Amino acid sequence: MHVLPPPPFDRARPTRPRVIICDHSAKTRQHLQALLGPDYQHVMAESGEEALRLATTTAPPDLMLVDVKLPGYDGYELCRRARADERLEKVPLILLTAAGAADDARAQALESGADDALSKPVRPREIRARVAALLRLRFMATALEARAQELEAANRFLTQARVALVHTEKLATIGTLVAGVAQEVNNPLAFIRTGVDSLRDYLGDLVSLIGRLMGSPSEQDREEISRTVSEAVIESKSILAEIGEGAHRLHQISQDLKLIAAEDVPDPEEVDVEEEISRTWKVALLRAKSKPELVVVVDRFQPVRVPAPLLRQVLLSLFVNAVQALEAKEGGGTVWVSAQEVDGEILIAVRDNGPGIPEKLRNRIFDPFFTTRQPGQGAGLGLSVSDSIMRSLGGSIEVAEREGPGAELVLRLPAVRAMAADYVVVEEPLG
Repeated sequence: MHVLPPPPFDRARPTRPRVIICDHSAKTRQHLQALLGPDYQHVMAESGEEALRLATTTAPPDLMLVDVKLPGYDGYELCRRARADERLEKVPLILLTAAGAADDARAQALESGADDALSKPVRPREIRARVAALLRLRFMATALEARAQELEAANRFLTQARVALVHTEKLATIGTLVAGVAQEVNNPLAFIRTGVDSLRDYLGDLVSLIGRLMGSPSEQDREEISRTVSEAVIESKSILAEIGEGAHRLHQISQDLKLIAAEDVPDPEEVDVEEEISRTWKVALLRAKSKPELVVVVDRFQPVRVPAPLLRQVLLSLFVNAVQALEAKEGGGTVWVSAQEVDGEILIAVRDNGPGIPEKLRNRIFDPFFTTRQPGQGAGLGLSVSDSIMRSLGGSIEVAEREGPGAELVLRLPAVRAMAADYVVVEEPLG
């Protein structure tokens, strides 16, 4: 007689499958043990209460073989209780019904939570086949669950790594702007320092003039004092205007940097693309050796819904690349930015008239850590992270095919669509 072998998964397990045999008859338990043979660990129980205790006080069994007629609660009740226990809900369970039991007994067994039902007397070949088949399914399910947990852990790790890369690239971009920030801050500070010194001198002159007025000056002195005061007032107004302009510039630099360096990413919102372009361009210029001209053409189109800080980071990456590409350009060069709606997508194109991207490098510029800069001048993550961000927003970034000098990159975003707030989950790998 051909006997179906035990599940192949057994060979990879440190121990044999553990099977609980529950029957009130010791003779029946021994008979079932003999039928299943030495390929299994056999745990014997006389009642449903004992079977559940054995199944829950140690590691859950791999399978339970239970008679319907048991002292205490019967096999049906044992099935229901096992399925209500999260430790046993996935354990395969076979019910043994009375000899010649009708089909409704089998149906009742399945309704109680059993995976299979056999009538007594059991046929040796059939019971071995049923046990082996259910154990195969059990081990396959366990293996799939373990694999799913591994994939979930890997996905969490990749998600965290992506967030860290986005944050690292943001800090690196801000770091490259530090030198330029110092120069930008020094100019308005110079206005303020010079203005304060001048106002201090004018204040001293006014105190002196007040002293002369208190000494009953002549008509000639009064005319001179009046003229001096008028001139001081006019100059003071001009100085205060310069101080106010300098303070406003410092405040604007601070606000722009705060927006770019924002840690929290809000839910998607409708953003003004032209305003974001203008704001981000100012930050990109903070470290520029020369000041390229910016030409912006924005058509009327449906609002774009994105987390604004992410769009700013992508724009900043493109702007910084364009500015750096134009550093050797006489006169500073030009950067063109256009935004328009085409077939339900918002296209934002950033083009410069610098040296461009060599054809052989076009397929690599979005690879993580790829850079054409000198060592220490860039980590090569800017475009890779930008590509990842755009995909998380339901869009894309690509190099435009064009003739002539310079490079052009195009951002594609859905025109009107509520994007997912959990933007950091990207199913595709970075780059």
